[in-house]
Amino acid sequence: MTEPEQIRMTSTERGRSFRPDVQGLRALAVLAVVLFHTATPGFAGGFVGVDVFFVISGFLITGNLLRERRARGRTRLGRFYARRLVRLGPAAAATVLGTVAAAHVILPPLDRIGLRTEAVASLVGLENVWLARTATDYLAAHAESPFQQFWSLGVEEQFYLVWAPTIAVLLALGLRRRGLLVIINAGCLLGLAAMVLSSEVNGPWTFFGLHARFWELGVGAALAVTVHERARRRRPARGTGIRLAASGVLPTGLLLLIGSVVLLDSDMPWPGPLTLLPVVGAALVLLPVSGPARLRRALGSPPLRWVGDRSYSIYLVHWPVLVLWEASAGRSLTPVELGIALALTAALAWASHAVFERGVAHIVWGRSERAARRGPIVVATAVAVVAGVSIPATAVPRLAGHELEPAPSAAAVLRGPWSPTAVPTNITPSIPSATDSLPPIYDDGCHAGFDATVTRACGTSRISGTSGTGAETAGPERHGAHAADDDEDTVVLFGDSHAAQWVTPLEALADARGAELVTMTKSSCPSVDLSVRAVELGRPYRECDAWRRDALRKIEDLRPGVVVLANAANSYLDDGDAGAWGAALSRTVEQLRAVGSDVVVLGDTPFWDETPNRCLSASVDDVDACAAPVSSLTEADRTTAQRAAAESTGAHFVDPIPWICDDRCEPVLWNVLVYRDTNHLTEEMARTLTPRLDEAVGPLLS
Repeated sequence: MTEPEQIRMTSTERGRSFRPDVQGLRALAVLAVVLFHTATPGFAGGFVGVDVFFVISGFLITGNLLRERRARGRTRLGRFYARRLVRLGPAAAATVLGTVAAAHVILPPLDRIGLRTEAVASLVGLENVWLARTATDYLAAHAESPFQQFWSLGVEEQFYLVWAPTIAVLLALGLRRRGLLVIINAGCLLGLAAMVLSSEVNGPWTFFGLHARFWELGVGAALAVTVHERARRRRPARGTGIRLAASGVLPTGLLLLIGSVVLLDSDMPWPGPLTLLPVVGAALVLLPVSGPARLRRALGSPPLRWVGDRSYSIYLVHWPVLVLWEASAGRSLTPVELGIALALTAALAWASHAVFERGVAHIVWGRSERAARRGPIVVATAVAVVAGVSIPATAVPRLAGHELEPAPSAAAVLRGPWSPTAVPTNITPSIPSATDSLPPIYDDGCHAGFDATVTRACGTSRISGTSGTGAETAGPERHGAHAADDDEDTVVLFGDSHAAQWVTPLEALADARGAELVTMTKSSCPSVDLSVRAVELGRPYRECDAWRRDALRKIEDLRPGVVVLANAANSYLDDGDAGAWGAALSRTVEQLRAVGSDVVVLGDTPFWDETPNRCLSASVDDVDACAAPVSSLTEADRTTAQRAAAESTGAHFVDPIPWICDDRCEPVLWNVLVYRDTNHLTEEMARTLTPRLDEAVGPLLS
């Protein structure tokens, strides 16, 4: 507990409330997190330091509220939130402002779009909500956002908003230790249940959401109630057996924490049942029971106290230092560079603690009642100013050159890909709007989301349309301008989002031949007979298996003339090797051929490590500087396996790579931006390639 967090107490009370070992525990937690982020051997489970922080926060905040109630007979929520703001706001605002300034210099202009939202979300305590919404994997080794560390602070701030008034009301109602513990423990049990249930539905929301983390803070709160009551009654532990058991509490807690850091890793589902290990370990360390005096003194030693006092600032600044340096270098940092980054982190944290934590708190709380009343308002205003400054500081400049390029003709597209020297003035779509360049299938609800288990076969009147939840709809949307006269004039597009990107050109081909296009597509769910793991959900993708079975049943009922299979074959590398993928494709093709359909296997498009549009935004005058060898963007063994599977089962294999790449893949062709992200074509690029698709697939549709 730092100085601004303490209420006015007698010197005796203040002495009893301050515990150097708690600062030592904070030090261990932040060091674990930092060393995990630097990929230091032996710290694969260092991310549990955040869970330790949650327990400490619940313990300290609840203890503060209980002591204020005891000292003053009431709980002043306004003053509580003012202390929170003065304690956390200045250092957070300084970190955001410094990160925005550094990112403006270091990162490509395109990144500023995301930074703007995240800077504001970080300042208002909603970064965890933003990250959950965008399904960011915080445990990934190479995260892009320099604001991701604010997610845990968002969880804590949301907890404060709920917990402080709750305990104030409970105390006002006269509830004592037993009643408080019943309510807190019930909340912890509900939180545990929410964690388990939500992990089966949505991994990101489980990781970042307060609902799945509340119980960790609740454990600290329950511990604070227990400790406060014991201190109030001054009940020492009695009996030799009890004293012996108490002497093992601290060592056991530290062993649980060390074991969690060393033995756990980021491949494990988190939070989950194993989260109990660091949470229980932290709670045992926080218990103020007698134990090995030397161990307790070591935990409260000056070096650990120094780190613990500055743990908040260390946590804030270490992440942008690492992320921005790595982004600037364009590679992982060397051991020497990591050492320098850690030294820089320590220096920045020292300055932040001295100026923005202790300095501001002293000005606000240490001078006069007038300063104490105005100080929080000044701090809130400063935070708002930083948020306002972040918006123009993250503005995106004009991302195009000065030359016009003509739109490509069909003949030009058929001749092969051609790239301009600079980004054309009339590029379409613009680089900042690329992520919004989606096929209409996303707007009309025909592309299934992660939770869908029933196929919505859009474009035909023969299959009753259903939503992803299985609810009947009035009727599916019709993509084609013409209705097919018989089943043989129906074309089915079947696959994941890499199938969805071909909807518009296939629709044009089908319409031109009086055929009807029926779409069956689902996010991250391949049409090949292979069970996959949903990275976005952090678990096996059971909904995909159910959806695929339903789609195949509907295709069997429909008996279309042609089925086009398209999938992100280059992205399911952890779900099976090329041989497994080829075998899975063969099984699906054979099932479709048995229905009497011709099958077209449309190969995958390039897969970049990061969207080439980031590079383009910093290199508008040199498009080729952002190109990459085709061999680095495709999986040759997958392409070979798909071709072999198609040929062995009587299907037709079409490779779209030569349509957009020669020996290198350029991010701009003619006046068209090729990619909307790392692996999807823009809607404009897909339309541009209609002549190519007509040449390859058109004869089968006639």
